[in-house]
Amino acid sequence: MIRKFLSIATTAFFILPAFAQAPGPDQGWIATSNGYTNLLLAIEMKHNPESGSRQGLSEYDTKISQPTRRDEDQARGETEAVLAKLKSALPEQKDKEVAQDLRIVIRSVELSFKSQDFYRAHEVPFLNASSIVFSGVHTLLDEQTPVERRPAAVVRLREYAGLDPNYKSITEILKQRVIEQMAKPGVIYPARVEIETELGRNSNYLDGMAALLEKNKLSGWQEPFRALKLQLADYDAWVKTTLLPKARTDFRLPREEYALALENYGIDIPPDQLAEMAHQAFRDIQAEMKPIAAQIAQEKHLSSADYRDVIRELKKKQLVGDAILPFYENRLKQIEQIIVERQLVTLPGRPARIRIASAAETSQQPAPHMQPPPFLHNTGQKGEFVLPLNIPAAPGQTASEKYDDFTFDAAAWTLTAHEARPGHELQFDSMLERGVSLARVRYAFNSTNVEGWGLYPSSSPTCRSRANWFRSITG
Repeated sequence: MIRKFLSIATTAFFILPAFAQAPGPDQGWIATSNGYTNLLLAIEMKHNPESGSRQGLSEYDTKISQPTRRDEDQARGETEAVLAKLKSALPEQKDKEVAQDLRIVIRSVELSFKSQDFYRAHEVPFLNASSIVFSGVHTLLDEQTPVERRPAAVVRLREYAGLDPNYKSITEILKQRVIEQMAKPGVIYPARVEIETELGRNSNYLDGMAALLEKNKLSGWQEPFRALKLQLADYDAWVKTTLLPKARTDFRLPREEYALALENYGIDIPPDQLAEMAHQAFRDIQAEMKPIAAQIAQEKHLSSADYRDVIRELKKKQLVGDAILPFYENRLKQIEQIIVERQLVTLPGRPARIRIASAAETSQQPAPHMQPPPFLHNTGQKGEFVLPLNIPAAPGQTASEKYDDFTFDAAAWTLTAHEARPGHELQFDSMLERGVSLARVRYAFNSTNVEGWGLYPSSSPTCRSRANWFRSITG
C-alpha cells in the first residue's frame, strides 16, 4: 500500500468511497454539506485522477498521478486554502448536520497534514511501483467498468511508462521521492520483511495486467506494456540495491508513527492504555475459548485440548483454487437463511456479488474484503465480496508462514457475515441507496465506525457471544 508519506493527493490510490447521491426531501442539508466537501474532492482528483476513475468519473480515465514533491506541495497549498474557507464557514453554519460535517472534514484534513509532516520529516517510504500501476490499470478493466471506458487503460500504460511527453515515468518519480527522503538525517527506513514480501509477489501484478489487457482484446497495449515491464523490473532491482540494505529488521512502527496511525483509524485512546485494554481483552477471550476448545477436542478426538492446537487442526482443512468460491457461496446461503428465519435484517431481493480474486489482487490484498462500488457516478455497479487465493509462503519464508488464515472451513462463518451479509455488503448498499453526505463517507470513513458495522454482524446475529462464535467456526 502507498504510504501516507505521499499525502492526501497520492494516498488516494487506495481511496475510500465518496458519495454524491441526490438527497431526499428531508435531506436538503446533504446538498449543502456536499457543496463544501466537493471543494476538497476536486483537489484530490485533480492530483490523483485514478481516484476519480474509481468513482465512475470517466473524465479522469486518461490521466494519471504525478506524485512529485512539487505536485504534493501544490496539492497541499490548494487544500490549505479550502480548509481556511471551511473554518470560516463553520461559525456561520446554522444547520447542526452541516456543522457536524464541517467539523468532520476539518479534523480529517488537519490530521492528514499532521501525518504528512511527520512522514516528510522522518520516513523513507517503500513505494511499490508495480502495485501502483496495477491499481490504475485494473480500475479501468474491472468487469463492472463500462466497456467503452476500458480502452483508456492503454493510454494509462503509456503515461505510466513516460511515453506520453506530458508525463514522466512513474518509476522515476518514485525513485526521486525515496532519494529525497534518504538524504535527510535520522530517517526511519521501511521494514525488510515488507519489502521482501512485496518484491517477491510483483510478478503477479505484471501477469495480472497482461491477462486483463488480453481478455479485453484491447489494441496497442503491447508496446507500452513492454516498456513499462522493463521499467518496473529496473525499479525493483534499484530497490534491492538502494533501499533494501538499509531496511529495518524490526517490523514494529516507531512510537510516534503508531500513535498517528491510531488517530487515522479513528482511535483516540492513548497507545499505552489501548495496549493494556487489548491485552486484557485477549486474556478474556482466551479464558472463554479454553472450555470450548476442550469440548471440540473431545468431539473430534484430538490429541490436545489446547485452543491453539485445536485451531491448528481446524486450519488443516484448507480450501484451494476452484474449491474456494463455491464453498463461500454456500456459506453465504446458509447465513442468509439464518437471517431470514430469525428476522434479523431485511435482505435485498438481488443476490450478493461474490468472486475469487486473481493472483495479482491476492498479492495486493491477501485477506477477504468487500470492494465498495463507485459512489460518485454509479451506473448499477454493486459492492463485491472478494476472496483471495490460497497463496504460498513468500520467498525466504518457511511453509508454515504461508498466508492461510482465511481459506479454511472454520473461518468462513465469521468472514462471510463480516464482509458480505449482514456486514459490509449491506452497509455499502445502504449508503448507496439511502444517501449520506460526502463528508461522512469520505472523511469519517475509518476503522472505528466502518469496522464497527462489520464486527457486530460477524459476532452478533449468528452467534451471541465470543464463546458461541468460537463454537460456530468449528462447524
